[in-house]
Amino acid sequence: MAQLIGVVLAVALGLILLSDTMGLFEEGVADTHEGETDALITRLRANVQVAFANQADLGDDDDLVDTLIDLDKVPSNALNADGDGILHPYGGAVTILGNDERIGITLAELDDDQCARAAIKLVGARGVVNIVVGTAAPTAVFAGDEQGLEVADVADACDEGEGDNFLTFTFR
Repeated sequence: MAQLIGVVLAVALGLILLSDTMGLFEEGVADTHEGETDALITRLRANVQVAFANQADLGDDDDLVDTLIDLDKVPSNALNADGDGILHPYGGAVTILGNDERIGITLAELDDDQCARAAIKLVGARGVVNIVVGTAAPTAVFAGDEQGLEVADVADACDEGEGDNFLTFTFR
């Protein structure tokens, strides 16, 4: 009987250790996706600025994705399987709209925690005019005054449900 209790305790301890290891692994994957997402947003923003540097404005809520792809300004690992769209590291689509001197970049279909982790990275960043969360990608770039954003408010906005957050950053 004592031997059976020892085996049960050993198995229980093994499961606890396995659970802790899986938790660390999942946290590491989340951190990797978070960093990759931040890098993708930064790179896409910079590439829009480079691609349209000689133009007076970025259009009138124009979709800039096709132009960026045609100019080879999208990282190859961010292209979808057909090569005609952009995917963020969590697997959803990326849309990019231009209006006058503003750029709207939307990350589609994020889970609540993914949305919050991506959103708070850019609160207070240089050139960020607004950060909003919705249930669909906007069809127009935010044209209002620069918003005074707080980390807690932006993170709390990511509550649309699993895979239902559309996170939009507006840059000037």
